[in-house]
Amino acid sequence: MRRRIAIAALALVTGAASLASAESSACVLRAELSGIINHGTGDYLGAAVDEAEAQGCEALLVVLDTPGGELEATRRIVQAFLGAQVPVVVYVAPARAPSGAT
Repeated sequence: MRRRIAIAALALVTGAASLASAESSACVLRAELSGIINHGTGDYLGAAVDEAEAQGCEALLVVLDTPGGELEATRRIVQAFLGAQVPVVVYVAPARAPSGAT
């Protein structure tokens, strides 16, 4: 069910991007994260949000494969996503993010 929602959200974002004028090219920045969430991964995803905004992307797609990790780093990531000027779509694959699935 969550996979279908993620796919639908991505289709919505890319569909909206295709409606843009033919002169501009669509941009969906992709960031991948696997392993334990820590200070470094928090910085990485915060930088991904900044990069998506700087490039004028329509969205940031985060492919997440993690068992969880440091709570403070997770809070920083959530704050970066909530404060983003672009939509952030998180796709959990292959469904190994037990702490993120609740």
